[in-house]
Amino acid sequence: MVLSEQRQKANETAMEILACRDILYTVPEAAKLLRVNKNLVYDLIRCGYLRSIKLGSRKVSRKALLDFVEQFEGQTVELPEQIQDLFRETLALSNRTGGALDPCLYPVTKLWGFTTGHYRVPEQAEIQEALAHTGSKQLILKNSCAHLAAGAQMDLGAVGKGWAGRLAAEYLEKGEGITGGLLSLGGNVQTYGEKPGGAPWQIGIQDPAGAGTLGTLSLQGTWAVVTSGGYQRYFEAGGVRYCHILDPETGAPARAGLASVTVVAEDGLLADGLSTALYIMGLEQASDFWREGRDFEAVFCTEAGTVYVTAGLADRFSGCAFEEIGP
Repeated sequence: MVLSEQRQKANETAMEILACRDILYTVPEAAKLLRVNKNLVYDLIRCGYLRSIKLGSRKVSRKALLDFVEQFEGQTVELPEQIQDLFRETLALSNRTGGALDPCLYPVTKLWGFTTGHYRVPEQAEIQEALAHTGSKQLILKNSCAHLAAGAQMDLGAVGKGWAGRLAAEYLEKGEGITGGLLSLGGNVQTYGEKPGGAPWQIGIQDPAGAGTLGTLSLQGTWAVVTSGGYQRYFEAGGVRYCHILDPETGAPARAGLASVTVVAEDGLLADGLSTALYIMGLEQASDFWREGRDFEAVFCTEAGTVYVTAGLADRFSGCAFEEIGP
């Protein structure tokens, strides 16, 4: 990004902030002004880059926003060690999936209204313009610093809860001395240690066709279980359903024949990111991907209602008929 372009964009953001009469902004309001995802604003606050106050919910002052824009205009941001790890692992998984997991897809996601709730079907020209600013190549990591290319925006929603589940389990076990537990993070489940009495953890998988359970996983020890599907967040327009999981190649909602994907892995970030990537790939490519890595297991439910389970879960999944995916 040319420095003059960076300065122009920063000036535009500063002018928008100055034009607003409000003194305090909620995190979603601050994210809209900064043109970023609200999760990134929370990260900036946690890392100390953006000052905030707690008045009921977290608030950011107009002065804090202006100071942030001025301070980081045209600069590369130095990341805390924990965030460095998050970025590196996410980029590695993006590369491993051939870009099916894209941490820089936010410009396209925003077009469809999934970040604001103002849903619409964008024009193809808009999608193509936004796609030019996506892909992991937009984010450059060097030592402890991160630089985002001009026009690019990050969204770590596809890995954030899995990563948070991992950290929460580590804290509870090592920091609080709680030797076993099950954490529910809304679509994500993280187990660690042993269940009291030694019985396996029983984790239900939602049926994407209704409110019931598709099946149940019986797991011992530490696992992340993450489900992604087109039934969870979507809107309808012109009689067509558009889901929130977007294909980074087309910039449109993924349509690979799957209704849901559940990934079971020892690591939460891996399970979270792969549940999205495999949904985008579709059954055949996802099965081949599993055969190549074998560091996770999965349950696939097709739009036709057929369930497929990878070999490592065949004796730990129950509740419905399924076809086994072998090596």
